[in-house]
Amino acid sequence: HRDLHSFPTRRSSDLKKMYYLITLLVFFGVNAIACWALNLQYGVGGVMNFAFIMFQSVGAYIGGVLTLGPSTGAGFQQYILGATLPFPLPWLLAMAAGGVLAFAVGSFALRPARRDFQAMVMLVVSLIASTLVVTEGSWFNGQNGLAAIPKPFNAALSLGEVSYGWFYVALTAAVAGVVYLLVHRLTSSPWGRRLRAMREHPEALRALGVNIQTESMKVYVLGGALAALSGAVLAQFIGAWSPGSWTTGETFLYFVAIIVGGAEIGRAHV
Repeated sequence: HRDLHSFPTRRSSDLKKMYYLITLLVFFGVNAIACWALNLQYGVGGVMNFAFIMFQSVGAYIGGVLTLGPSTGAGFQQYILGATLPFPLPWLLAMAAGGVLAFAVGSFALRPARRDFQAMVMLVVSLIASTLVVTEGSWFNGQNGLAAIPKPFNAALSLGEVSYGWFYVALTAAVAGVVYLLVHRLTSSPWGRRLRAMREHPEALRALGVNIQTESMKVYVLGGALAALSGAVLAQFIGAWSPGSWTTGETFLYFVAIIVGGAEIGRAHV
């Protein structure tokens, strides 16, 4: 009799542990993609992107609104750029948005020759963007952000919560694997060696006729696109997006992660 009463409690406890494990694995994959993106910029190319979280947040927003459908303005949330696109278009367009934003920011932030000056400009841009998102409620729904973001294939698969959770873990792992192979291939190429030379001896590379700003822009745009991808993956797993979860301090947590882990990805280790 005592065992019969304890069975629902044990089952509930097991489900909570399963959800927790699934969440940890998805966050691990998302953070791995983000760290590889920032490590490509800073660890390999020497670009101190203090606005990194802005690109991740943009990817999360674009990935969300492109699955929520057009905003009618009558509901509890208002946003721009709403559409209902099939997977994987929201993630691909989120990457494109991250790359375009990186190009726009890099066009003026990468002009100073000193890396610390570039970093300060990016930090200021990130703070301005954060303030704009919170204050413009009709554009981004203000501090409330987005909710009820549909999950990829959720309706088509008709899986239970746990089964779908494991499916999303596999999907995240697949995306992370593709990103790792891409970054490893690029950083092991002659372009990767040129980026390391730019990081260590930019003056010498400039003397050889290499345009430092162009090379910095390339790695900045690629890193911005990958950061946006990580944001889109995370937002569709959570099913929500809020400006309060994408603050400037998160950027420095990623910097700590890649510095403690070893800021270099182009060699034999990760």
